[in-house]
Amino acid sequence: MKAVLKNYRQAPRKVRLVADSIKGKSVVQAQTELDYLVKRASLPMKKLLESAVANAVALEHKDRPDDDLYVYLENWDNIKRLKL
Repeated sequence: MKAVLKNYRQAPRKVRLVADSIKGKSVVQAQTELDYLVKRASLPMKKLLESAVANAVALEHKDRPDDDLYVYLENWDNIKRLKL
């Protein structure tokens, strides 16, 4: 499942710090880490993560499958897509 973040005005280098911290983790771990991370990019990344989870639930027609989903970043140069 995929979610796209567009028109976010912050340096990619700073957003990459937040993205690196959640890459490869489960959805529950990533949400917890984004809650306590003191970076400006953490709120948009959390919204993006929640959007990707909602897309996964809508397409699979299941309850929240948080245990089965992990964070995967696609298009790493631009950090635009978040895949689960």
